[in-house]
Amino acid sequence: MKRIGFAMLALRVVACILLVGTALFAQLDTGNITVTVKDATGADVPGAPVVLHNQAKGIDLRTGITNEQGSYTFALIPSGNYSLRVEKQGFKRYGSLEFICK
Repeated sequence: MKRIGFAMLALRVVACILLVGTALFAQLDTGNITVTVKDATGADVPGAPVVLHNQAKGIDLRTGITNEQGSYTFALIPSGNYSLRVEKQGFKRYGSLEFICK
């Protein structure tokens, strides 16, 4: 009887932690930015270095490399103004206009 009672208590505690953790996570002021790099013909460009630049702070916030499909996701980016830079040998450098992550 005690074993079942302890198991139920443990299950309730875990459920509460999951619910509270989910609610707290939902309040984060962040977003994801997915970049897909293609060449002039529309073909994917894998292995392209991408740089996310925070305009307000004047710093490169994160860097990454595109996957086989030419995509890279910057996860949990704080709200703010950003620009994106993509450079790969054999291609023209790309620097985007400023955009806002809300």
